[in-house]
Amino acid sequence: MGDIAQDLCKSERTINRYTCGIPHPMKSSYGKLPESSLGLSEEKAEILGFLFSEGTEYEINEKYLEFHKKRNKHYTRNRKRHYIEFSNTDDTLLKRFQYLMQKVYAHKVAVLNGSTIRIRPISIISDLNKYATFGSHKWSIPKDLMESNDIRIKSLFCRALFDGDGTLDIKKKEVRYDSLNNCKLCSLPLE
Repeated sequence: MGDIAQDLCKSERTINRYTCGIPHPMKSSYGKLPESSLGLSEEKAEILGFLFSEGTEYEINEKYLEFHKKRNKHYTRNRKRHYIEFSNTDDTLLKRFQYLMQKVYAHKVAVLNGSTIRIRPISIISDLNKYATFGSHKWSIPKDLMESNDIRIKSLFCRALFDGDGTLDIKKKEVRYDSLNNCKLCSLPLE
């Protein structure tokens, strides 16, 4: 911003004020989504299953003080942050989620603190929010998934959902699904 301000003989503050709503062309969070992310694919259904079981969406508004060196003054700033987190301690699931994000959205995600993946690009969050909001009590099975005739899409969604919140009890010889959500999974027709 400093170079632009100097070229236009304006202060950085003025440039920031008038370009506030304009996305920066070099910022990846405003980029277009690739063709592979359009519609509900098998991979996207799997991403949704993982996020329904182990994902949470955060929208944070913070106020903080920032010191301006040139003016020798503190200013109150507002910052909005919006992201979706996927958390799991199983390395296999984390690697699978990374693979799916790369395949569907052509976006590399890193594992933070050994167990968390954070999705920050606004375009990806907007696309995922077309299907649902994420959090233990918030989600419901997307209409596109319910009405899909593709059995593979439904089965991959269920597999990912059970990978996150499912339990295999060998002694009792049963598979259980535990969730805080009151969504009825048994209403998902697989045929």
